[in-house]
Amino acid sequence: MAAGTIGTDHHLLRTKLKFHLKTRKKSSKQHHIRLDQKKLKNEHFVKEFQVELMNRPTASNSNNMTINQKYANFVDYVNKASKKIFTHDSNGKKRKEWVTNEIVEAVDKKAKAFLQWQNHRGTNLERQHRSKYNLLRTKVKKMVEATQNRILGRNQQGN
Repeated sequence: MAAGTIGTDHHLLRTKLKFHLKTRKKSSKQHHIRLDQKKLKNEHFVKEFQVELMNRPTASNSNNMTINQKYANFVDYVNKASKKIFTHDSNGKKRKEWVTNEIVEAVDKKAKAFLQWQNHRGTNLERQHRSKYNLLRTKVKKMVEATQNRILGRNQQGN
């Protein structure tokens, strides 16, 4: 048996392990369209959607297409028209006044760089991706601080 008694050549060991599990890449799932319920009930938007469907261009080679291809084209057109007319005007979340489109784009780039760094941990590209992430992180931080100082300075001068 595996017992550590006197006079045996068995030695008890105690170790500490530190390991990193690699992240899995997420598969992109097809998202459903989120439509504005108020616009769906509004007569003006419904009529606009109906006019859009009536003005649908007909394909010149529709005689050569199968029923399945015609149906797929119709579904694509309906989806595009419904996105165009019935989607929310904004994502519904009110942003802070200092969050600009430039900052949002920079944060998105930083998030992608972070994922690249995490996906390449333990490889020879890790240092490259980490340095790219660090540069973007400091850039975003400086942009946010500059914008906040500019807006807070304006607000303090107004008071």
